[in-house]
Amino acid sequence: MSKHTPGQWYEHNAGFIQSDVSDDKGIHRTEAVAEVRSTYKQIEASDGSWINDKSVMQADADLIAAAPELLIACSAAMRWVSASIGEEAERRRLFDMLDAAISKAEGRPHEGKV
Repeated sequence: MSKHTPGQWYEHNAGFIQSDVSDDKGIHRTEAVAEVRSTYKQIEASDGSWINDKSVMQADADLIAAAPELLIACSAAMRWVSASIGEEAERRRLFDMLDAAISKAEGRPHEGKV
C-alpha cells in the first residue's frame, strides 16, 4: 500500500480536506490533505446579482475525502472477486477495473492482468 495521510479524511470549511493523525509518540495533530479549487458556476439571481454555485467544488471535496474508504472497499472487493466463482470474462473485467483504481490510488502502474 502506498504511503498517504492516514486516518479518515474529512472536509473542513469549503474545499479543505484534513485528517486527524497521531504519531508514534501519541501526539495528535490535524494535517491538511488537499485544497479543492474548482471552477464554479455563476448564477444570475432575480435581483440581477450573481451567486457563486460551489456545488462542483463541494462534490470534488466529498469525493477526495472519501478516497481512503474507497481504497479499502476496492481492496476488499478485489479479494472477493479473485476468490469468487462466476463467469470468467465478467470476473476478469471487474478485477481489472478494481486493480486499475487501486493501482492509481497507490501510485503504482496498472499491469492490467489477473
